[in-house]
Order: sequence, then structure tokens, then C-alpha cells
Amino acid sequence: MEPLGPDVEFGDEVKEIFSDIMIAGAEASIPYDPMNRVSLVRRDGDTIGYTSLDVMDSGLVIGDEGTIFPLTPTNLITANTVLLDFLERIMPDESFFIYFVIEADRIIGSIDLSDFSKMPFRLCLLALALDLEEQILELTKNDAKNAWNALASKRKEIAKSLYTKKTGRIPTESSIPELLENTSFSDKCNILRKCVSLGSFETLLDTTIEFRNLLAHPTSEYDFFNLLRSIDLRKYTAYLRQMNHELRRLNYTFEKSNKIRLELYKISLKPHIDISDFKISNPKN
Repeated sequence: MEPLGPDVEFGDEVKEIFSDIMIAGAEASIPYDPMNRVSLVRRDGDTIGYTSLDVMDSGLVIGDEGTIFPLTPTNLITANTVLLDFLERIMPDESFFIYFVIEADRIIGSIDLSDFSKMPFRLCLLALALDLEEQILELTKNDAKNAWNALASKRKEIAKSLYTKKTGRIPTESSIPELLENTSFSDKCNILRKCVSLGSFETLLDTTIEFRNLLAHPTSEYDFFNLLRSIDLRKYTAYLRQMNHELRRLNYTFEKSNKIRLELYKISLKPHIDISDFKISNPKN
């Protein structure tokens, strides 16, 4: 969330407001870039909309066409809204949006697409990816030998090397469940592809691998932002939560099963809906 800039009055001249807003940014206890903040527009004490420096022309007054944007119920959220719940409210195919955060009876800040490259949202997405990794690991360990055999030879050697470094032991066949724990996220996803019928979850897995790699390692905000722009965030997070739920359900079923050997290759992960539409083929600039 970004705090708000100073309020402006309906009918004020932009050239005067511009100076006031720039000074407020420079003299704040923690100086900020005024271009990154929006200001509420008031008339007779009431809030009637919002504005920002990037739409202000020195020859205009606040109230001229293009200087005020409306506040509507659809772009208001409460301060205690869970981030994942907020994502479910995002309008489809929005390349630009702004939401205002309400605490008690006042607006305290705003959220736009740039906030999704900041740490809270990155941690939220990473948590979803880590949950997926944990569910995949538990699923593969239910039929560890078949899962291990589905892994490429070079990737097996890397997992064995990591296992030996951590434990000081040479891996044996009884070590396979622990070896699976030493595989990468991509390895686990590749095992899942070979052992489980994924249906339209396949594309979701590819995007989650990209997110996981960008989130878990130092990367540029540009790369992360480009990936964000290529998907419908609302659909992506909803489908990822669904996939985690489906895997958790399968793991629970196997845990309660009396079978000695789980036939991993016969598992079919069937989404309730077609989830292939979360990708945006031509993201807006």
C-alpha cells in the first residue's frame, strides 16, 4: 500500500497544486516521490474523487476533463482484507487499476499494480508455490520408487550429491524418500508431469515454476513485472489454490488408503473447470 498525497480542492489551479504536492513529498519525515502517490479531491468537505500529478497540466484546474477520477465501491477495500481475497476482486484483464484502502471511516492509502512487485505480494505468491511444492513432494513419496525413476539421470546425481553433503552418507535404495526431498522445485514438477495426468493444470505448473524461480532468487523487478502482466492474477491465484487443494485431497486419500503400493501412474488430476484461460496472450502496455 502507498500512503496518499495531500488532499486537493475542486476548482484549484493545477500550477499551484503541483508546487504544494512537490513540497509535501520533499518535506515529509520520510521523503517520497510525489509521482507515486494519488491525492483525494474534495469539494465542500466531501471526497468526490482522486487525482495524480501525471494527469495534471499547468493550464488546467481541478475539475476540468481528465483531472478527476471517480471513487466507486468496486475500488474500495478494507485494511484488514486478506491479500488472496483481494486478488479475487481484481477486474479481469486490467493492465492498470487502483484500489483505495479504508480503515474505520477514512481512506488511508492506495494499491496499484506496482505494489505487486513489493515484498508482501511476492511472499504471498512464494507461499502458494511452496505449498504446491510440499504437496507434490508428499504425493511423490507415496510411490517413491516410481517417482524417483521418473527423474532424469543427471538430476538424480544432483539430488544424491546434495543428500551426501547434508547427511555425510552414501544414498541407498532406502534413501529414495529423502533423495526426493533434495530435488528442486522444477524436478518435482517434472516428476508430477510424468506420473500424473495434469490436464489444463500443465500450463499453470509452467507459470508457477517461473514465479518460483523469480521469487526465490535475486531478480530484476522488470522481469517479475513482465510475468505479472502476462497473466490474469485473479484467475491464476484462484487456480493455483485449487491445484493445491486437489493435491492435498489426493494426499489425504492415500494416507487413508490400505494399499501397500500406490499406483501413482494411474492418478488423474482433473480440474473442475478449464483453467487454461489465465494466460494473457497480448498484455496491454
